[in-house]
Amino acid sequence: MLNSPYRKPYITPPVEHPRLLLTSGDLSRVKENMKREENTLAVSVLRELSERAITGKGATPEFSTYDLSEVLAVEAFAFNALISGEKSDAERAIDAINFLLDSFSVTGGNMGARWGGHLIFTAAEVYDWCYDFIPNETKLKMIA
Repeated sequence: MLNSPYRKPYITPPVEHPRLLLTSGDLSRVKENMKREENTLAVSVLRELSERAITGKGATPEFSTYDLSEVLAVEAFAFNALISGEKSDAERAIDAINFLLDSFSVTGGNMGARWGGHLIFTAAEVYDWCYDFIPNETKLKMIA
């Protein structure tokens, strides 16, 4: 069990993973829905995002290292790991989110809180969806 520097919430989340946005009971339906004709475009976008390189340079480097397409790509990496159950897919998502977290900086503008919040939310998705593949020391780093 990991120790956290934060107080335990009054509502205890389920012990199982995944538990953020979906549970393991939803996975078979999600996989089936990915095969449906009306979801062809969404699956295509997922595949396109999954091919994105993560540079951490930012879409507007003069203001921030944040790049929406890179954060969405990391989310796609984590989703692929969740669907495939493959360690290599999970490691890609874990490495990518930790790279973005380590390199995140904001030098100006009023969007820093929004960009940082989106990065934290995506880190929570990676943490939950790739939980079984994240080493304990990396989990502690992600929590911190």
